[in-house]
Amino acid sequence: MEKQKISGALAPSLTARTGSFKLLSIFGISIHINYTWFIVVVLVAWSLASGYFPQQVPGRSSLIYWGMGFLASIVFFLCILAHEMSHSYMSKKSGIPVPRITLFVFGGVAHISREPGDPGTEFKIALAGPLMSAILWGLFFGLWVLFGTIYETSLISALFGILAVVNGAVAIFNLVPGFPLDGGRLLRAYIWKKTGNLNKATFITSQVGKVFAIGLIFLGFFQLLVGEIIGGMWLIFIGFFLEQAATSGYQQTLLRESLTGTKVKEIMSPDPISVNESISLNELVENFFFKHRFASYPVVKDGKFLGYVTLNHIKHLPRERWDKLRVADVMNTLPPELFLHPEEEAVEALSKMVRSGRGRLPVVDKEKLVGILTRKDVMSFLQIKTDLGIHKPRTT
Repeated sequence: MEKQKISGALAPSLTARTGSFKLLSIFGISIHINYTWFIVVVLVAWSLASGYFPQQVPGRSSLIYWGMGFLASIVFFLCILAHEMSHSYMSKKSGIPVPRITLFVFGGVAHISREPGDPGTEFKIALAGPLMSAILWGLFFGLWVLFGTIYETSLISALFGILAVVNGAVAIFNLVPGFPLDGGRLLRAYIWKKTGNLNKATFITSQVGKVFAIGLIFLGFFQLLVGEIIGGMWLIFIGFFLEQAATSGYQQTLLRESLTGTKVKEIMSPDPISVNESISLNELVENFFFKHRFASYPVVKDGKFLGYVTLNHIKHLPRERWDKLRVADVMNTLPPELFLHPEEEAVEALSKMVRSGRGRLPVVDKEKLVGILTRKDVMSFLQIKTDLGIHKPRTT
């Protein structure tokens, strides 16, 4: 099982909000469940119910084994959640917000809102997760020894035993010094502190991460050859996921450097075409969608930004209602935290877009709409800088 922190603008799409639902909130952090999580819960329960528990405590019914399998699977993911909460606690203590944690097929991710600004903070946040897993390993190992001493064969003892094993494995696995694993972040913090070059530190640790990922892929194919189908496929999937994450992590660092010092006002589209909340849908279609041919428009009242309206908001409505309905009746609003300010850093604005799953956000100053920033605006700016060779990132 793999877990990692996700932060910044280029987070892997496996945990996109569209595939998740909110379960609850803990200390102001939303806990989300990705639908792939149910797959691995069943697979882990099946593996334990058909193999581990019958071997450790023979002679029980299949129903009991399956019950223990699901119990172990759920508790294991609670341990993963504790691991992620440790990252999140240290992150919030360092002044970096964590809006949510997502449990998914490869474990869990803490969606840290931005990268740490110094190696010391990076080190503390990265260390918190493996430290929690090591504490849980010690707890379950102690309980396994205690119950194993009292009862020669016990399902509870077997449960504590497997939980000790998996928490120990999570701690060790995440200490591998390859980005984006926690060990890679610890090594990156060390190199960053020694060299003062975050790009170099990220490049080195992402290369180590890629080598480790490729090693997992080859090991997975070897297991396939010897008949370990499920284990082999699992290692291959994890290897590909880690390789993608290592690549995107390095790209994210380069992206941050390219946008450092750039304000939203420098790359936004100023004075966008907007619509008044009081016009009818007929007017909206005739005077905006047909005339300007944009897919969406900001909605204003006396210059104050209210929300946005898209073609999807009206195309399913009967045409006979277009004359009676106003834009205010069908528009969507945005939470204020998704508003951008002209003086805001462009890299943080891009992170907001990615975290919210939106391709464009309003730029608002004193409640007045002054511009729109889109991903296309950001990428066009970066492309121009690349073509001109301006501030090209260094890795050595």
